[in-house]
Amino acid sequence: MSNFRFANYSAISALSFLFLFLSGCQKEVFTEPAPNQSGVSKQVNRTSSVPEPCIQRCLVAGQNTNIGTVDISLSDNGDIFITYNITKPNIYLLEVHSDIFSSLQKFKQDKKLNSGGAIPGKFAFANSWQAKAKITSYTVTVPKAYVDQYGSAGCLFIATHAALSNGETAWGGLCADTPKETSLENARQFPGSNWSVYFDFCADQCKAMDFTFGWEDLNGAGNDADYNDLVIQANSVRFGNQLKLGFQVVARGAFNDHMFKVRIPKQGIISINSLNPDTPITYESNGSDYIITIFTSTKVALSPNGAAYFQSNTYKEFDCVPFTLKEIVLTVDNSFVYNTSTPYYPFISVYPSGAAGAGPSYDLSIFEFTGQSTWTSPTGAVYPNGIIIPNNWKWPLEGQIITGPYPSFPSYNWASNLVDPSLTYDINKCY
Repeated sequence: MSNFRFANYSAISALSFLFLFLSGCQKEVFTEPAPNQSGVSKQVNRTSSVPEPCIQRCLVAGQNTNIGTVDISLSDNGDIFITYNITKPNIYLLEVHSDIFSSLQKFKQDKKLNSGGAIPGKFAFANSWQAKAKITSYTVTVPKAYVDQYGSAGCLFIATHAALSNGETAWGGLCADTPKETSLENARQFPGSNWSVYFDFCADQCKAMDFTFGWEDLNGAGNDADYNDLVIQANSVRFGNQLKLGFQVVARGAFNDHMFKVRIPKQGIISINSLNPDTPITYESNGSDYIITIFTSTKVALSPNGAAYFQSNTYKEFDCVPFTLKEIVLTVDNSFVYNTSTPYYPFISVYPSGAAGAGPSYDLSIFEFTGQSTWTSPTGAVYPNGIIIPNNWKWPLEGQIITGPYPSFPSYNWASNLVDPSLTYDINKCY
C-alpha cells in the first residue's frame, strides 16, 4: 500500500468523534420535576407545522395489533412534538395521554406509576374527542421549559397512550413483527400488572448524520474515481442498554446493485430490532459476529429519478430523490464491548447483474476499518474502494474524479479541502 496514504481524518479521529457523540447520551442524571404537576393543562393545541420525525415508534393496541405510529420530532427552539397517527381503517382517537420523564423512580414519585403500571390519567399532556370527530392524527407539543426539567445530555423517556374508538387502548413503543401480528416484548415495560410501555429519545437523534461512507464498487480496477457509486450517511446513539444505529442512502451512481450490511461482535447483544415499523431487519450469526443486512437492495432503497442505470442524486439536471433511512436498535448487556475505533464494520455486497440477490457477488469494505478492498488505476496507483468521511460530505457529480473538488485526496484531512463545490452534488436541493 505504498502507493497512497489514506486518512481523510483517519479512522481513529472519525470514530473518536463518534465516541464523544455517544457518550453524551449515556448519563441518566436529571433535575427535579417541574412543580405543580397536577396543575398542567390537559388541553394541548395541535401543531399546524411539525418538522419531519426524528424517530418513529409503533402504536400498538391490545398488545399485538399495530394500528399506527408515534412520531417524535424536535423544533428549532427545543420543543418536542409527539404525533399520534392511526393508519388502521375505521379506528379513531378518543383520548391521548403523553408524558416525558427522567427515570422510573421519579415517575413513581410523581404518582404516575404504581403497582398496576403507568397511570395515563396522571400524565401531564392529554386531550379527548368524541368518536364522531373521527380524529386519526394529533400532535402534542411538549414545551422546551418542560423538556429541560427532565432531560440530561438531551436524553429522556417518553410515555404515549391512546384510548380508541373500538374500545381498545394503545401504547407507543418499540415493536417487532411475529406470527401473532405485532409484539412489544422488546419494548421498555413499565413495572406493574398492566402492559404499559415507554421508549427513550435523545435530541441528538434529530441532528445531522455523524459521518458518511462512499464507495467505488468495481472490484480491482475500472472505477471512475467519483466515489458516488454508493453514498450512505450514518449515525449512532448509545442510551442505557441500547445502541441505536441509523443509516441513510443518499446517492447511487452505479449500474450494480448492492446490499448494505454491517458486521458487529455479537458478545453481549441481547436483541436486534428494526425501528422502521414496516421493515423488519434481517441478520445472521457468523462466527463471533452478527452480520446485519440494513438495505437488501440499494436500487429499491433509492428509486431512480430518470438518470441512466438507475442512478440517483449524482446529476445536477435531475431532481433530488428523497433519502431512505433505516434505523436499528441493539439491546445489550454489561458484557457488550463498544470498540470506539471500529464500532462495527460496514460493507457492501456488490451484484454485477444489476439485481441484488441475483448471480454472483463480491464484498467491499471500508479501507480504514479493514485495510482491505482496494482498486488500481490505469497509472498503477492503488486507491480504497470504500472511504469514511466524518461529516455531511458533498460527493462528486457522476464521472467527476474526486481530485477535482478535493485535490488533496487521499492525503490526510483531504475532505476539509473542498476547492470547487460546483463539481459536487448540491445536497441543499434535497431539503
